[in-house]
Formats: sequence, structure tokens, C-alpha cells
Amino acid sequence: MAKVVITGAAGMIGAELARRCRDRGDEVVGVDLLPVDLPGVEPVVMDVGGAGPSGPGWASVLAGADLVIHAAAIVAESGDRQRFVTVNVHGTRSVVTAAAAAGVGRVVHISSIVIYGGSSAPGAMLDEDAPAVPTGGPYTDTKIAAEHAALQVSAATGVPLTIVRPGDVYGARSVPWVLRPVELLRRGLFVLVDGGRWPLSPIHVDDVVSGVLLAADEPAAAGRSYNLAGGQVPCATFFGHHERHVGTSARSLPRAAARAAASTARFGAQVMGRQAPFGPEAIEYVTHPGGYATVRARTELGWTPRVELADGLARSFSDRSA
Repeated sequence: MAKVVITGAAGMIGAELARRCRDRGDEVVGVDLLPVDLPGVEPVVMDVGGAGPSGPGWASVLAGADLVIHAAAIVAESGDRQRFVTVNVHGTRSVVTAAAAAGVGRVVHISSIVIYGGSSAPGAMLDEDAPAVPTGGPYTDTKIAAEHAALQVSAATGVPLTIVRPGDVYGARSVPWVLRPVELLRRGLFVLVDGGRWPLSPIHVDDVVSGVLLAADEPAAAGRSYNLAGGQVPCATFFGHHERHVGTSARSLPRAAARAAASTARFGAQVMGRQAPFGPEAIEYVTHPGGYATVRARTELGWTPRVELADGLARSFSDRSA
């Protein structure tokens, strides 16, 4: 049995990681802004963006820990950039620094495929050696900076670090890939860009968790990064499942018109003091042309996605929240 500390343990990926580690017999500590309500998981309420790496909180939480999985992050298309920096960048630095000070045997940092930006060639499959490309969006840019922060601390302290970059992670609690599309379809506001011809790289949360744990348990994975993504699927195919679930069809708009509509919607929502249903960043994201190679995870970790898209989405929709 190992002691595993998971940050962001109230989130979709973090909660599933906590369940899986608990079920395999680990002692699990779940750190989050909200109390983690999972039997057999010790909850710790902490803001990783506000907790300094040398504070007494981290020392007690990490005492005797064998593994830290850092899943805490702000995951959104837009928002207060400084808050993104505080949580995603400074929070990552604090977690890895505190883990090093506590003598933790391995840190796994959950990053994202967004770090590759959206400028790949059509049909390209980007591997882990592809450069990170800032987009100006707060999420992408701070996830890039968070990787750099984690690598800097690992290089300076020697704490073993593994980075995983999940693709478009969906599941019953997924806001961008399940909950929000279903809601927008029901409201008649969902739009397919260019008929939905652009590709996504969907991967079920269960397959991501399996990859994270394989990376955590593999000694040779220290110092390595891994893409955990599904194969390319056109938006029309992916969201076709949502359309059939709701019983309606989405409209299609050309990319330029969709981006203009998103910008107008955001401006109107700001004037009204509300949240826009989606912004121009979402349009940019669903119109990037490339995909992500997973050869390294398959060969070095023995990872293979097992959840078929139709089954995974059916399971996601069967949850009462969708």
C-alpha cells in the first residue's frame, strides 16, 4: 500500500483517480478547495494557489507520501488571467516544491494537449517532442508555464517528475464535452463549425486515469512526458451522439461567422453581467486541424484506450446530470 496525495481530487479526473487508488488499496489524501466526499479518502481543504510550498499545511499533508498526482487547475476558456497564473503556475510550483521537500518518490503533473497550440498541419499527429505553442488564451498559456515550473523544480531538486497530457477528456462530469453541449443543444444554441469537419481527440476519463497510474507506477517514466489522447474524430461524429441523445440537430456556421457570433455573445453577456455560453476561444479550439500521437504511452507504459466512443458517451449521458 502506498500513500497517494491527489490535488484537485474533487474534479472529474482527480475524483476518479482517488477512487481508483483507494480501490487498489492505497492510502489516499484528496486535496481541493471543496471537501472531497469519497469514502476511504481523507479530505484536505486547501487552495494550491494560496498555499506556499514551505507552509505547515503541505508538510503535514505530504508526510510519508509516496506519490503526488497534481490534477488541480483552473480549466476554462477565459477568465481572470492572474487567477489562472496563481493556480495553474504558482500552484504547480508550490506542489512540486513541497513534494521535493517531503521526499516524495514521484510526482505526476497532469497537463494537457492544449500546450501544443492550434497551428499543426492538417492530419499531423503531434508527439511529445513537438514544441509548446502559446495561443494568448489564459488556459493554454498557463498550462505551458505550469509544465515549465514543474520541470524547473524537478531539475533543481531531483524529485522524479512525470508529465501526462490528456486529450479531450469526456465523462459524465465533463463540462466542455458533455454537459455544456447537451445544455446548448436543448436551448437551440449549439453550433457546428464548418459542418463539424474539424477533428477532436476524445478520450474517456477512465482511460486517462489508467494512463496516469501506469505512468506513476513505471520507474522508467520519471523524466518523461506522455500524450493520453484518442484518435481523431470529426466534430460532427462526436457531437452527433449528443444530437441523438437530445433529439435535435445543431446548426452549422462557417468558422469566421461562428467566431464573430461567439465574440458578440460574450460582449452581450458581459453587459448583462452573465456568463456567455461559449467564447471565441472555443471556436478556435474546435477548428485546429491536427491530432496527437500516443506511441510513447503505448510502448513505454503498455497503455491502450479501452472505452469505445459510443459506449463512453452513452455512459456519460446516462448520468442524471446529462
